[in-house]
Amino acid sequence: MLDKAIIIIFGFILLGGCSTTTPIQKANVSKSAFFFDNPITVNENIPEDEQYRIYHRAATGFVSINSLRYDIEQRATDFCEKKGKAMEVVSEQQSHQPYILGNFPRLEIVFGCVDKPNATAPPTFDDAKYTKLTNLKKLLDTGVITKEEFEKEKNKLLNQ
Repeated sequence: MLDKAIIIIFGFILLGGCSTTTPIQKANVSKSAFFFDNPITVNENIPEDEQYRIYHRAATGFVSINSLRYDIEQRATDFCEKKGKAMEVVSEQQSHQPYILGNFPRLEIVFGCVDKPNATAPPTFDDAKYTKLTNLKKLLDTGVITKEEFEKEKNKLLNQ
């Protein structure tokens, strides 16, 4: 009799300890997985049809929120990468401790797929000066000039 009770209790623990992950859904047509459905945080820079929601609940209380965040953000990043875009978090909801009796770590983010930023150009400064410094460094690296000569010439170039 005691064995059956233990098996039943263990079965409930296993069923209650299943992790949950939702598919990525449009934020404007999906419902929050949290009991309270907060309105979506508005980000005017991201079109409404490019905002998505994703939710994940851990299977146990021993998983950190940061671990869930990493997994969710990785899925969101991969999703946006397939569209040739970058992922930007719009809002986040998370469960709070204590993580006992089925209140396992839960995290939901609303994110947007935005255009990738352009590769930043190197800082603009006098190209001739930069070229001279680069060539001077090459001379030092190949042993044509000494460290002292390099420093002297570098100071001359920078003070021009």
